[in-house]
Amino acid sequence: MPCMESKKPIVYVLGVPGQFYLAEAVSKEFDRPVIGITNYARVEEKITPEIRATFDEIYSLPDFYLSNKEELEKMDEQAFDALFRDLEKKFGIGNNTILAQYDRGLRWASDYKKVRVLQLATMQFVDKFLSEVDPVFVLDGVVTYLHLILRAACREKYIPYPLTQNSRLNNHINMLHISGQHVGLQECFEDLQSGKKTFLSDEILADADRAFYEFINKPVRPAYAVNNSVIKLNFAKMFKNLLKTLRPEKLFPGQKVVAFDRAFNYESHPLVYLKKGLIGKYRRFEQKLKRVFDDQPDMNAPFIYLPLHYVPEVSDMYFGSACDHHSGFVAQFSKHIPADCQVYVKEHTSMLGQRPTAFYDELNSIYNVRVISPSVDTFELTRHARAVAAVTGTAGWEGFLLGTPVIALGDVFYNFLPGVFAAPVNDDLHDGLVEYLENFQSNEKERLNAFRAFYATCGKSKNGDIGYEVTQEGARENAVLFAGVIRKYFEEWGHTIHGDFDKDLLGIPKRGAA
Repeated sequence: MPCMESKKPIVYVLGVPGQFYLAEAVSKEFDRPVIGITNYARVEEKITPEIRATFDEIYSLPDFYLSNKEELEKMDEQAFDALFRDLEKKFGIGNNTILAQYDRGLRWASDYKKVRVLQLATMQFVDKFLSEVDPVFVLDGVVTYLHLILRAACREKYIPYPLTQNSRLNNHINMLHISGQHVGLQECFEDLQSGKKTFLSDEILADADRAFYEFINKPVRPAYAVNNSVIKLNFAKMFKNLLKTLRPEKLFPGQKVVAFDRAFNYESHPLVYLKKGLIGKYRRFEQKLKRVFDDQPDMNAPFIYLPLHYVPEVSDMYFGSACDHHSGFVAQFSKHIPADCQVYVKEHTSMLGQRPTAFYDELNSIYNVRVISPSVDTFELTRHARAVAAVTGTAGWEGFLLGTPVIALGDVFYNFLPGVFAAPVNDDLHDGLVEYLENFQSNEKERLNAFRAFYATCGKSKNGDIGYEVTQEGARENAVLFAGVIRKYFEEWGHTIHGDFDKDLLGIPKRGAA
């Protein structure tokens, strides 16, 4: 690919192989060179000469870390800490500890010195990268320590850094601000509430209305939730996963994978997966024997429905960090609900066998908490509940659309909506919650306009994770759709995204921080 030296490059942080195609399509869409950053040695193994030709350059954190690890480990402690603090100040990082906690790989690493060395190496890597590259914008869709450091540094430099994720609408993506809010959603909703439809064509409006009423009349779970469920044994899926686990690159990883990915538990040996599978089967048997789940909860009793998340879930850790220790936050939440209510805690359909039985025993020991079987219909619980409590998950959004009171505990995209009670778990929760429930009134116009706004600010594509929602054959076709969605976001909502866009990029004005 020509270097296009006169134009500032696009940077794509690569977390899965499917993003190779997305980067190529975005480069063509904007007629800009693209520079890649890799966080995983295993991803680097997928980079063929053809793929490498897509990028002007690829920066590798594994290479940088492995080259500098020994020197950093030998540094004087005071010099180490001084350099660490200097880089934190340069990037505007106030709490580096919590950034490391957001990265599930670093949580599992558990070794204090090892994690500190990787933290400093990552900050040095980002510092070197941004001294050599001046991006027009950066794209990623993952939460790891590298991503968070790069986001912080770009924020200080006013480099646009929107996030993309697979949408709650099947086969769509949406874009997030760094704060986690859905780009364009609030502006579009407020426009609709004022009686306008600036951002919706008649066709989109009709499609959104049809989808809204289809959902509230017969709600269905998103395809990804059904696909990931382990409630029923799926032997075909089990066999497919077994074959993936036994692939040669899994059994016999390259030297760099062993040195980097395994050092921080980013990847596990196939025998570890087998061990976890056997432990999971035993736990499921034990939990069924002890009847820890309520299969037929009383739907007529006053209750607050609280679905648990998949663990460890990066969006939960990042946008709902105060609630990512599930047994702890459930216990705290149960102290602040109305006295006539119970909390119906429903396990996630992908988590059966993943938690020890003691986890459920601890929750069931709380007098106003009942652990509900994941097989119980989520929409039946939503329709009967006095409220749905959610950290960052789909259930709160679905509860809002169905007209049920919603308690938003995390930094979730719908917590600005009227009728949603956004509150942290603290001593003020009880009084605010009682007042909210006593005065709640469902407003169909608000619910319809919220869905219209959501529908209008999502784009038809997927986020590139080949093997999950995107097949290898469809990757390039999907990538073209993805690039078009990014262009649409920038054209319509670029002025709301934090950072300074180049004036020649689609005519987006420079407006600084939004």
